[in-house]
Amino acid sequence: MKRFAWIVGLSLLAWGAKAQPYVPPVNTPTTNSSVTITTGSTFQTILTAVPTPGPTGAGQRHSLTIQNNNVTADNCWIFIGATGSATKPTSILLPQGASYTRYFPFIPSDNIAGTCATTGDSIYVDTQ
Repeated sequence: MKRFAWIVGLSLLAWGAKAQPYVPPVNTPTTNSSVTITTGSTFQTILTAVPTPGPTGAGQRHSLTIQNNNVTADNCWIFIGATGSATKPTSILLPQGASYTRYFPFIPSDNIAGTCATTGDSIYVDTQ
């Protein structure tokens, strides 16, 4: 009988210790913006890093879209990580009209830098 009580007790402990999966909130407002490149071919921050999410996921991005919205054939590049480390060969190429899109839970929380070929070009960004 003691063995049975011991097994039941361990089973209850193991059952109560299971982590609850994070469920992202619905109806999260979208923030639309456009970033103008101040100096062509020089990376600048287009999104700052978000804090490491807590158990509720507070501060975490739930969707991300970055698009080269130039009407000319200029290319743009985005780099995920510290802006000072950004180079074109280590970045994601966005030809005219191309976009980089990610959905929960595969969204970087890092700083995101970007540049385009010409000063005054712009990059569309939306997040939830």
